[in-house]
Amino acid sequence: MWKRVGRIATAALLAPWATVPAVGVHVVISGLLWSHESWEMPLNFTPFAVYGMLIAYPVTIVWGIPLHLLLSHFHVGYIWMHALVGAVVALIMGATFFDLLSIEPWQLSLTYASLLALPGIMVAGTFGAIAGQPAPARNVEEVPRPVV
Repeated sequence: MWKRVGRIATAALLAPWATVPAVGVHVVISGLLWSHESWEMPLNFTPFAVYGMLIAYPVTIVWGIPLHLLLSHFHVGYIWMHALVGAVVALIMGATFFDLLSIEPWQLSLTYASLLALPGIMVAGTFGAIAGQPAPARNVEEVPRPVV
């Protein structure tokens, strides 16, 4: 049991650091799609990486740990399921706190949505990979098989 608690605590400490490479991937993809100048992109998206980590820590503790325990309870400890849940939580948080639905034009709204969803995917996937899937429950009372 303590090993599992240690893995979850380690995941909660390390997983939000996945925000930095997620924003880096977003910068590269945005630069390729919209052909921004290369020096302008990191300057514009660096605050997203810094603030993203500041947001990722409390969201991981408040939402990530309980959702991981819920997924573990139902024996759904797959990394892709953690990533999917992370994207949904990130988009719900973005729509709630940053009012993503009212940003005009819609391309800018999609850019901000992807800037929230990608770190959500990477942080939650990293959390799921570090925390791992719990061992299946053992049945203490084994019923003897009849001899045929």
